[in-house]
Amino acid sequence: MPLGPLRWPRSLVWRVFALYSLALFGFVLAGLVLFFHHQFTVELDDTHARAEGLVAVMSPAISDSAVIGDYDTIRRTLDRAIRHSDFASAAFIDRRGAVVRADASAQTGPEAPAWLTQLLADRLYQTNQTISVGGRDYGVLRLQFAPERIAGALWQQGRIALLLVLLALAGGLIAIHVPLRRWLGHLDRLQAFDGTADQGPQTTPSTPDDTPLELRGAFEALNRAARKREAALTALRGVLEGLMPGVVPSGPKGHAAGETGGERLDDIEAISHLISQLTLRLQERGAQLNAIFALSPDGFVSFDAAHCVNYVSPSFTRLTGLADAELIGVHEQAFTRLLCEHGGVRAGQLPSLAALRDQPAQREGSRLLVDLERPRRRVVEVALRTGESTAVSQVLHLRDVTHETELDQMKSEFLSTAAHELRTPMTSIFGFIELMLQRPLSAERQREVIVTVHRHSRLMIAIINELLDLARIEARRGKDFEIETLDLGELVGELVRDMSVPEGRAAPHLELPAAPLWVAADRNKLRQAIGNVLGNAYKYSPQGGPVAVRLQRLPGTDDSPRAGVTVIDSGIGMTPEQLVRVGERFYRADTSGNIPGTGLGMTIVKEIVELHGGQLQLSSTAGTGTEVLMQLPLAPAPAGTTAATAAAVMALSD
Repeated sequence: MPLGPLRWPRSLVWRVFALYSLALFGFVLAGLVLFFHHQFTVELDDTHARAEGLVAVMSPAISDSAVIGDYDTIRRTLDRAIRHSDFASAAFIDRRGAVVRADASAQTGPEAPAWLTQLLADRLYQTNQTISVGGRDYGVLRLQFAPERIAGALWQQGRIALLLVLLALAGGLIAIHVPLRRWLGHLDRLQAFDGTADQGPQTTPSTPDDTPLELRGAFEALNRAARKREAALTALRGVLEGLMPGVVPSGPKGHAAGETGGERLDDIEAISHLISQLTLRLQERGAQLNAIFALSPDGFVSFDAAHCVNYVSPSFTRLTGLADAELIGVHEQAFTRLLCEHGGVRAGQLPSLAALRDQPAQREGSRLLVDLERPRRRVVEVALRTGESTAVSQVLHLRDVTHETELDQMKSEFLSTAAHELRTPMTSIFGFIELMLQRPLSAERQREVIVTVHRHSRLMIAIINELLDLARIEARRGKDFEIETLDLGELVGELVRDMSVPEGRAAPHLELPAAPLWVAADRNKLRQAIGNVLGNAYKYSPQGGPVAVRLQRLPGTDDSPRAGVTVIDSGIGMTPEQLVRVGERFYRADTSGNIPGTGLGMTIVKEIVELHGGQLQLSSTAGTGTEVLMQLPLAPAPAGTTAATAAAVMALSD
């Protein structure tokens, strides 16, 4: 069964006593083991030496008796030799093998353990001596030890030594315990120190004259600590009163000046309560700031007094791709270099932070814009704010203004293009009106001028109407759409039937499916979008050619079926470069000016289709024609729909 960990006494006196006892027991046990080992070795050596000496003494008498054959004398000699000795037997063996043997009588004495007897028996050996006279051998003298007798004597010595050791240990432990209790017992006086220290620094533990120097220094240090604690408590109370004026800490007598929940708190408890409240408020404030920085789309980087980065907000990492692990501890110069290299900023576009810091306050409306190429092309506004705190000496603020910049650019381009498009008919109108005012014209010429002015006025009205329509669609984003579930085949059939085609051109060829295709859409807006595409099909095929309208059910990209309205013409077509620009405001594939138009029709079509959740696709080949596909998501058929609807659609198709 494994033993548990060693548990020391909790009292210092008993710990020192236990340590001393363990050390004393260890040294005494080691000395006792060394003593037994020494006695064992010495006893073995002495036993062998006694055996050799006895053999040397017995050899002359045995030799004389062996020469004359007096075996009785040999027996008596052997018997006297081993009497009262450590030998079990003595024997003389002549050349013929005859044995003269003497055994020692049994003796009473201390009985040793079997292990000690066996240990001695393994290390004792018989003593043999050849009996020779005149160069002739007469036999062998052999002595055999009695290990139990030797072990008994050794065991007796060991027990006596062990008893003396135990007596010495008991005396030594008693002798050390008494002064330890006296010298270290003064530490018990420290148990009352907490209560006495609350009464003020003037009340200190007493220090008896026989207190050891080490403990005397501890008492003096505790007295100084008590005075310092009182001063610290007073200062801390003042600080907390200033930070939290609504809560008053305890007074100098160890009781709270105010009571909360019927409990009276001492100084430390009251101050701990205030500190816990202050810590909770700081944690809440820190959590609020972390949430603000995490949710804010703007990026922030703060610098310490040495102008090294000490905080990077998550939005800054998202905007620039630079993680906080790469920037924390980096100096502002290295930070600017990393931002330029990693973000792909053009040289000279982003000044150093030192230059930004030295610049006077920015005028209202002035901004520093920087183009970032990585991780995604962005335009960010950079601003540096300095502070007086050593923890935060300055904060770099990055705001993503890509959308604003694109909107400003689109607004400028739109105004420029719109002014240009309106200027062309206005110039013509102004020129012809001025011509009529300055010159007399014939009636026929006046009619021609008036017709031209009327045509350009209609063009201006069309541009303005389409601009207003497009602005209204973009501003409301489909909120003014009157959505209803309608049969797209019926709508397309009505539109084709009511359409006024140019003179000399055939009506569009209409292909409708057998089953109705239901969509959720605004009827008028959808008629406007399909009508614009059909109008372009005729307008951009001035040489004639068939125009076809095909309505079909299409598989959706997300496993949701769609309805597709395809308008196909055989007109002038478009190049791939022209095709990608379809949908831009005021863009027209015809640059000759012979085909009238505002360049806003397909933009309106694209907006209407996308606001209905659809998609506009175009394919075209220059000189061959164009195919425009308007995809719209299908809607469930309204309740009560019958096969009569399909029959009506087929009638429209016919």
